[in-house]
Amino acid sequence: MVGGDEAKPLGGRPMEPEAFTDNEDIISALPIKSHLVSLEAARFSLPTIKRLIPLLQSMQDQATALTEELNILMDGMLPEDPHIVEISDLLAKIVVEWQATNAAVSASGAILSSIDPAIVEWYGVVDGRLALFCWNEDEVDIEWYHWPEEGCLSRRPILEA
Repeated sequence: MVGGDEAKPLGGRPMEPEAFTDNEDIISALPIKSHLVSLEAARFSLPTIKRLIPLLQSMQDQATALTEELNILMDGMLPEDPHIVEISDLLAKIVVEWQATNAAVSASGAILSSIDPAIVEWYGVVDGRLALFCWNEDEVDIEWYHWPEEGCLSRRPILEA
């Protein structure tokens, strides 16, 4: 201890989630539709997620452009105008495609926290506590975690044996 403050560990050790499935404190802290994954499982899903991120980013860009176009068109046209209907239909298709692609990301236990820049997180266990493994799109591998109450800005390195 320095000056009465307890020293924070510089990193933490990931643990297998199976050891904590009966731990009510950890399980009750999970958001609805979330589940614990091991660091291995998160890493296994990462290549697929890396392939899906550019698709999601592209869909977001398309949806933003179409929404802006609709806003401009709605100032001078009626909602039933064929051009507005066409743009609306395109936007609806992108939203459905976005939902399906994001569901593929979520199926692995991943949470898309930010799309640009891409930040993906997975609930796991580190040092016996609920944690979030965290990956940013400019990183090669999942090497960081943070406590749910602290957020990505307080990431700590994952310590592996």
